Amino acid sequence: MNPLHFAVVVGIKSYPGISDLQSALGDAEAFCQWLQTDGGVPPENIKLIHVDQKFDDPIAAKPSRDDINTALKQVNASVEAKIKDAPLDWEKTRLYFYVSGHGIAPTAGETALLLANASEGNWGENIACRSYLERYVDCQYFKEVLVFSDCCRNRLAADLGIPPFGRKITRGRVEKFLGYATLLGDAAYEPTEGADPNQARSFFTQALLEGLNGAATDRQTGEINTATLAAYMHRRVVDMTSDKRYHQIPEFPTDPGRPIILRPATAPILAPPQHTITIVFPADFSGTADLFYSIDRPLGSWKAADGNWVVKLQDGLYEVRPAGENDGSRFQSNGLFKINGGDCYVQL
Repeated sequence: MNPLHFAVVVGIKSYPGISDLQSALGDAEAFCQWLQTDGGVPPENIKLIHVDQKFDDPIAAKPSRDDINTALKQVNASVEAKIKDAPLDWEKTRLYFYVSGHGIAPTAGETALLLANASEGNWGENIACRSYLERYVDCQYFKEVLVFSDCCRNRLAADLGIPPFGRKITRGRVEKFLGYATLLGDAAYEPTEGADPNQARSFFTQALLEGLNGAATDRQTGEINTATLAAYMHRRVVDMTSDKRYHQIPEFPTDPGRPIILRPATAPILAPPQHTITIVFPADFSGTADLFYSIDRPLGSWKAADGNWVVKLQDGLYEVRPAGENDGSRFQSNGLFKINGGDCYVQL
């Protein structure tokens, strides 16, 4: 346990002015469970904000922005008290801020969590996640601040719900991390109708918890950090939603900086096994093709005129695109193929 690590976790299930959600409450509770175990955050340092109650009147619905701001002010005061007599301990401080619920994107770079008392035309009841993160960078209460937003990003006009604290302290560089469940204008999905909300997690939070519990481990060092976590979450969410009627791509818009270590390095871990994959091009294609891992990571190029492309690949989702084009729509299955444990031929 690290007594200088804190967390505010929000899960909003009931929205009488919009529509209720299935998994937001369970998502928040699952993240709290990780915080208290592998996350190493003392239970007394965690503020879980959720109301397992259905409301009829949006005006009376909880939690509101005041409830979340109060919790944040409390952890700010707590960390200030802990480092008052040991100012160098600020280097060891960290804040996790996790939110799950309905969301909108009032501006291009923002995701705003809608509070339970939001309703149609009353989108101003929100918490603007990036604005809160940047305020924490400015105020310097914590050395490290991580914000995870499991919300939709529908383009709706609204005033941003900005943080109520503004005191600036000069302590040093704040390391930050921001994760959005989806791209601007897109939806974030939770389990389909009929799924058990106590067990099924939304895709973003499922990938987050898997990554934190080991799936985002650096295979060379055994470390989990925000860079390896973002890479894993991107691949995993895209993979989980690739064969469904919806498609979700998470976004991590944090400025480049030092990755925040979430699990220290251990003994090196063996690299995952690789398989021999033979990519066969259509007879009428003679150009150059590019290969991508999990849609966005380029792996190399090949001239179809040189014959079949034989490569060594690990399990995962891949795409082949004609060079210079944005997708593989000219190929069979849009150039997408998945490897799951064995050598194979891929007919494009």
